[in-house]
Amino acid sequence: MNTLFRRLASVASVFAFVAAASLLPACAHAPVPPVPAPLTAEQTENNLKSFDLVWSTVKVAHYDPTLGGIDWDAAKERYRPAVANAKSMNDARQAMSSLLGELGQSHMGIVPGEAYDDAKSAKSGDSPHAERESGTKKPASREKGSSGISFRVIGDDAVVSKVRAGSPAEEAGIKTGWVLASASGTPIAPALKRLRESMPSSSEVDFMLARVAESRVNGSLGERVDLSFETGSGSIVSKSFVLAAPAGKMVSAMNLPPVPVDFESRRLDDGKGGSVGYIWFSIFLDPAGLTPKINEAMRSFKDCRGVIFDVRGNPGGLGAMSMGIAGWFVKEPKTLGEMIMRGNTLKFIANPRGSTFDGPLAILIDGSSVSTSEIFAGGMKDIGRARLFGTRTAGAALPSVLDRLPNGDGFQYVIANYISAGGKPLEGDGVTPDEIVPLDRASLLQGRDNQIDSALRWIAASRTSTPQ
Repeated sequence: MNTLFRRLASVASVFAFVAAASLLPACAHAPVPPVPAPLTAEQTENNLKSFDLVWSTVKVAHYDPTLGGIDWDAAKERYRPAVANAKSMNDARQAMSSLLGELGQSHMGIVPGEAYDDAKSAKSGDSPHAERESGTKKPASREKGSSGISFRVIGDDAVVSKVRAGSPAEEAGIKTGWVLASASGTPIAPALKRLRESMPSSSEVDFMLARVAESRVNGSLGERVDLSFETGSGSIVSKSFVLAAPAGKMVSAMNLPPVPVDFESRRLDDGKGGSVGYIWFSIFLDPAGLTPKINEAMRSFKDCRGVIFDVRGNPGGLGAMSMGIAGWFVKEPKTLGEMIMRGNTLKFIANPRGSTFDGPLAILIDGSSVSTSEIFAGGMKDIGRARLFGTRTAGAALPSVLDRLPNGDGFQYVIANYISAGGKPLEGDGVTPDEIVPLDRASLLQGRDNQIDSALRWIAASRTSTPQ
């Protein structure tokens, strides 16, 4: 596989989370960070080197040599003094982020070095590892802790869309369809309103809103969270539990801080005496670990009447993985789309497996489907091999890479535009489903998922294999 393909990342979640979290007050259950010490001369020098590297990298690596008409030299003169005069690392990062913000594109951002330092410290055992037990309050670990809750924001409500089996949230009795009212006494609704109002025309707002809600119920391993929910009957219930390790395998790749890669597959009843294969995974990373699981699931689904791929909430990852997965559903090579760089074009070609699945393929998408999720779903729709259900995706699908800067921070930058097989760029527009099916809270309260139900009805009604 081309070295560039192996290096490409289209993960927007790191920066979307950082940007969204900056609009919130500190979580009530999180420790108050200490006042940072003044920057040393060495830190200032490294910040200036980092700024210059960010500026020059965009100038030479961005796919558009005109940068959309932006005067990049003037932008440097405007923001570099703020780095030179920065009183803290956050001040310096803000100046670099403002520089990148001039481009108005996804997949441009700065990852604080602390995200890497925390992971390194936790791995080496430098910080205490809190045990998961009720009652006695223990010091929180620097490892990430998870509640097991996923959210979708419906209207102005952060609605529980999924509760991971075996998670602290499931053990606490939290149900899908419940609305998060507060975390440690701090209401969630004002934060969601501020974020929505701050990005009125952004296609990524649904993704950002969901990440904000999830940030309020997650934290450090061993940390206790106190939450309140509206249950659908008008009553408010309080739940308290200790955060556990995230489900799945923690993976470090492409200069990203470690992230969990989780996977789920099962058979669903199609309502007409048959079964439908269902596959979900959290992110397009760890191909060595994830690909065998997908392959095993697909082989086990050979007798199914159809397959549902669920990329709702998936923030993307390795773009090349979309081609391998698509290969299960085509009988001849198909081009999903192409990356257009300076002086070069790379095609995303799905080559058929030795044994392919010929039945109906439904793909579930929503506003939290980002990057590689959009490349996969949009490409499969454009080549006529899948029917899409849900809501429009985030429109954040620019191929990018992530490097480390001299000051220790991470830097993600765009290197190409992506044009789907249908001839349209995905950036800023996203992928529109064939059947627009907004997630329904009433169904979630009943323990059902109306978007899955819609896909199942289509598969059950399909009498012939989908043409390829």
